[in-house]
Amino acid sequence: MIIKQIALRAVPGGRERLLHGQRRWNEVMERQPGFLWSYVACDAADDDRILIVIAFAAASDLDRFMATAHDPLELETRLSRFYVDIHVEVYEVHEPQPNGLAHIVPEARSSPANAVIGLAQAYRWSAVLRHAVQARLFDIIADTPGTADELASRLGVDTQHLERILAVLDGLKLIDLGSDHAIRNRPIAHEYLRWNAPASLCALVLHDARHDLFLRWSEGGIGVTDPFIGPTSRFADAVSAIANAGQAIALVDALDRAGIDLSGCTLLDIGGSMGEYSKAIAARWDGCVPSILEQASVVELANAAGTEVSFIAGDYRTSLPKASYDAVLLSNIIRGETPEDAAALLDRVRQVLAPGGLLILHDLLTVDESGAVPLGAALFGVHLPDAIRPSVRVVGDLLVTAGFEAPRIEPIEAFVSSNVVLIARVAATGR
Repeated sequence: MIIKQIALRAVPGGRERLLHGQRRWNEVMERQPGFLWSYVACDAADDDRILIVIAFAAASDLDRFMATAHDPLELETRLSRFYVDIHVEVYEVHEPQPNGLAHIVPEARSSPANAVIGLAQAYRWSAVLRHAVQARLFDIIADTPGTADELASRLGVDTQHLERILAVLDGLKLIDLGSDHAIRNRPIAHEYLRWNAPASLCALVLHDARHDLFLRWSEGGIGVTDPFIGPTSRFADAVSAIANAGQAIALVDALDRAGIDLSGCTLLDIGGSMGEYSKAIAARWDGCVPSILEQASVVELANAAGTEVSFIAGDYRTSLPKASYDAVLLSNIIRGETPEDAAALLDRVRQVLAPGGLLILHDLLTVDESGAVPLGAALFGVHLPDAIRPSVRVVGDLLVTAGFEAPRIEPIEAFVSSNVVLIARVAATGR
C-alpha cells in the first residue's frame, strides 16, 4: 500500500474553498485504479491547517494518477490558490505504518464521543491479549515467523478466527503484519509477552486479565441499580445513545457531502432501533417518509416512548415488508451477520427497492488491508468468528454480488461509532 500524506495551511478565507474543492477530488479519486481510501480533516489545534491522507494499493497506481488525472483536476478545482506551506510525504507501507499515521487517520475523523466508547470497550483489548498469551502466540511467532495459515496450523485453530486476533494485535502495535504476509513480533511483544523472555510479563497478564477478576470488577459498583428494564431496553437505549451523541448528524452530513438527495423518498430503515437515524434523515430532507422495521419488543418500547415515525414489527432475518421503497437504510447490521445471512439479507433488500433504488449501508468497518484500522472494527469481529470480516472491501464485494452497483464509499467525519457509509444503487441488470 502507498500512502500520500499532505499537510497544508489555508490562506485567509481559503479553508472553506479547500474543503469544498476536496469533494470534487474525492469524486475523481473513487474512479482511479487502485484507489483505496482518503481522509480529510482540520487540525483540532489549528483550524487553518488541513490534513489529507490518500491510500493507493500500489506505487504504480499512485504514479498513474499523478501522470493522468492529477494536473487536470488541480486545474479544475484551482486548489493551489487557497493554500500555502504545503508539505507532502509518500510512504510505501509495509506494516508497521509510519509513526503517527495510524493515529492521524482514525482520530482526525472520530468525535470525542468515540474515545468514551473506546474506554467502555477496553476490556476487549485485555481479553484478546489474554487469549494470545495463553496460546503462547508470541513465543511461536518469535521461534518461527509465518503466515496466518501457518500459525493457525501450528496452533490447531481456525485461520479466519486467528486472522481476527492478529488484526487486533497489529492494531495494538504488538505484532507486525508484514507485506510479505509473514507475522513478526514488535519489540514490546518480544521483550515482555513471550513466556521464555527474561522480562516476561505473561504471568501478570493472565493474573490481571483473568475471567473471575473481571467479574469481581464488574460487580464492584457503588450501589446503583441497573436503570434498564431488560436487555431489549438496554440495547435499544445504547443504540439511541450513540445516535444522539452525534452519529445521526454525522451520517446525514456524510450523505450530504456525497450529494445524496432523499427529498420525497420512501425509506425503509431495517433494524433502526428507536428511529433516531430515520428522524435525522426526515428532518434533513423534506418529504422523506421513513418506516422502521424492528422486533416487536422494540416497537413496543418505541410506542411507549411516543414515537414520531412509523414502525413495522418484523424480523429482517426472515422477511421484509411487501412494498417498494426508494431507499433502504442498514445501520450496523451487516457486520454481525454470517456471509450467508448477509447475502440473503442484501438479496431481500434489492427486491424491495424500486428500480434504481438506493441502499445506504452505515457501519463500523476496517479500511486497511490488514483489518486493523480502526481498532474498534477489528475488535468487533473477534467475538463473532462466524460473521463476515467487517471490512469495506468485503462488504463492497457482497453488494456487487447481490446485484448492486459498485458502492460509493464515504468516510463519516466526526463519527461516534460507525466510520463509513457505503452508498449503492440497484444495478440496471439486477443480478
